[in-house]
Amino acid sequence: MSKYKEIKGFKVQTLASDTAASVAATGSWASGGNLNTRRFGPAGGGLASSQTAAIAFGGDQMPTEPRMVGNTEIYDGSSWTEVNDLNSDRGQLGGAGSTTAALAFGGEGEPPSFTTQAITETWDGSSWTEVNDLNTARKAFGGFGTQTAALAAGGNPGNTVNTESWDGSSWTEVNNLNVGASRKGTGTQTLGLVFGGGPSGPTFVNAEEWNGSSWTAVSDMNSGKANAAGFGTYRNALVAGGTSVPGGYQAIAEHWDGTSWTELADLSSGRNNMSPAGNFTSGLVAGGFSPPGTPSYGIALTEEWTKPDFQIKTVTTS
Repeated sequence: MSKYKEIKGFKVQTLASDTAASVAATGSWASGGNLNTRRFGPAGGGLASSQTAAIAFGGDQMPTEPRMVGNTEIYDGSSWTEVNDLNSDRGQLGGAGSTTAALAFGGEGEPPSFTTQAITETWDGSSWTEVNDLNTARKAFGGFGTQTAALAAGGNPGNTVNTESWDGSSWTEVNNLNVGASRKGTGTQTLGLVFGGGPSGPTFVNAEEWNGSSWTAVSDMNSGKANAAGFGTYRNALVAGGTSVPGGYQAIAEHWDGTSWTELADLSSGRNNMSPAGNFTSGLVAGGFSPPGTPSYGIALTEEWTKPDFQIKTVTTS
């Protein structure tokens, strides 16, 4: 008789000794409700939010002026609703938390100076309050966690390796990344994953895991990219979109299982700098930057990732 066991959170069927089985994860993207304010580089709640309770804040409306916005929107699984804005308009910032308890940190200000920000704000479900700044101002970096326990890693200017940990009241410098870059990431303050980024060449495929005290290089992604969106845990994540070498716009999505990367279903179109939410079985990306020449660079599109089907493929041997 067949039996089932759990392997990395998946239910796998064990079969008779003369039969071999493999498990393949599949999934698909579907259109969700559009953001009310189109933009690229907004931040979101990541793993602490969900496909039916997501938050997106800040961003860059390029080519509309003024570029940077503080607009905050809440997603209920079908549509986005405008709520109170950030106190500081900025794009390419970091985000963490939920629709009722979020954290916004870093980013860049309005052109022509594009001043890099260290500002941190907390969201209580109705309004934003400025709290203690990051120690290192930065944009385009890996930010994830919760309102009271977050991490900021890498970023620009200078492809920094600096990592900071947030305890609910202040930021503390912790151990550096192995490779400084404009990283993106997902996970928690104690178990995180960062991936991709600049400055150029092979660093675009790099990924690192955080164990709460230090970073360890893990297997490279199959496709190099910067400013991709990722959601899920440090050992079960989906990374979608991004900018590829030498400047293309990716639709590719890859699954990280804690050991290796596997390409799954693509987004409907190539884009980067999206706001992520949810986990590997149910997530979304919203907004982003589309290729120049399209009607607008900053877009409003939301795509939802549906729960994968785990297909058991059976081969009987003699």
